[in-house]
Amino acid sequence: MSSEQSFPHVLTADQVRFEITRGFQQIPRSVQRDMLVKDTEKARKAQEAAVQFIVARFEGFQVRAPEPRPNLFHMGAGR
Repeated sequence: MSSEQSFPHVLTADQVRFEITRGFQQIPRSVQRDMLVKDTEKARKAQEAAVQFIVARFEGFQVRAPEPRPNLFHMGAGR
C-alpha cells in the first residue's frame, strides 16, 4: 500500500483472508513441526514465531481497532 493513499484503508474480509493465508504459507516447515512437539516451551516459541510471520504481512498497513463499546455497567466516578 503506498503512502499516497489516505487512511483509513478498510480491508475486505477477502483481503484479510489473503494476507493471513500468505503468512501461513511463509511459515517454515521446521517451525510448523516445532508447534506440534510435546515440549511446551518449544511449541510456545514456535507458535510465537508463526504469529510473527502472519503479523509481518500487515506491516505495510495502518492497523486500527474498532472504537471500544461503551460499558453499560460504568456509572461514572463518584456516583
